Amino acid sequence: MINRTLSGIWFSRLIAPVLALAALSTPSHTAQAGVQAYTETNAYIHSPNQTNPNEYFLSARDFKYGTNPGASSSSIAESGTWGSLSSNGYANLATGVLKSQTTLDNIGASDLYVQSNAYFGDGFRTSNPDGSPYTWGPSSSGVFTLNLSGSIAAFPSLPTLNAGAFVVLSIFRPGTLDPNGAIAGIPDVIQYFYWQLGNPTLDLYSCDYVGHCTQLLPTGFLAAFPQTITQQINPGSDFDWTLLIGSYGAPGSATGSFDMDFSHTLTAQYSGPTGTTTHSQSGVFPGTLALVGTIPEPGSLVLSGLGVAAVCALRRRRTAD
Repeated sequence: MINRTLSGIWFSRLIAPVLALAALSTPSHTAQAGVQAYTETNAYIHSPNQTNPNEYFLSARDFKYGTNPGASSSSIAESGTWGSLSSNGYANLATGVLKSQTTLDNIGASDLYVQSNAYFGDGFRTSNPDGSPYTWGPSSSGVFTLNLSGSIAAFPSLPTLNAGAFVVLSIFRPGTLDPNGAIAGIPDVIQYFYWQLGNPTLDLYSCDYVGHCTQLLPTGFLAAFPQTITQQINPGSDFDWTLLIGSYGAPGSATGSFDMDFSHTLTAQYSGPTGTTTHSQSGVFPGTLALVGTIPEPGSLVLSGLGVAAVCALRRRRTAD
């Protein structure tokens, strides 16, 4: 389903000679009790085909939550004499697979925009061989392994076209995973990891629905693919998490083209501390077992409806020559 989104606090274009801001929000979802494993995809574009001056984005969104939430997928495309745009995303928690692709060909338009986000989240609880809860210590370690395949083609370059791709892994306190919430810059986020793909100058922000934004600091930069990302974590306790892959482009008046194709694909795996068993809220993430019975959470989860998670890309400020 294609939605037309009117401009507002999130969908306004900031007019400034050296800065172009584009912020994207996901739809607000009905509040649910307890941690919700989920999958979600978002596709956004803006093109000259949109003639309503108050309309900024065309968007396609898909969201599923709960035990074994199912796969989400979104796709949208536009074309004309000005060029073409496309955005595609796919998320499947049961296979650990995320896919994202954006393309742009700008012949001479201004103010084009395209972004794809694909992400999922889950809650992990760790137990000893006898079934008792595992106690994390200073030497404890879990490992996320992200196998990333894809390709990036751009002319003249991604920085010239204000474009790039990204992977973000966020670790939350147990019982606080909110599909509507920000992925960084909030107390419930224990740590996050942000990898820039293709463009080391792309700034990324995580924003809540009222526009409070936190700039993500890069963990690393990847220029060639395939790559295997191995990230050790020690959250100090059980934890919730979310993983995102996305790509973005807003070239302004710059002409050119790109194809950031990570549709084949990002596959996530997790291994807990040696000798332990990992149970997942979803019950389907590869290598985990379903939770049995009710697991007490520290504190209660309230999906407050602040929950419009957003990832926005901000063009790096350019200095005058």
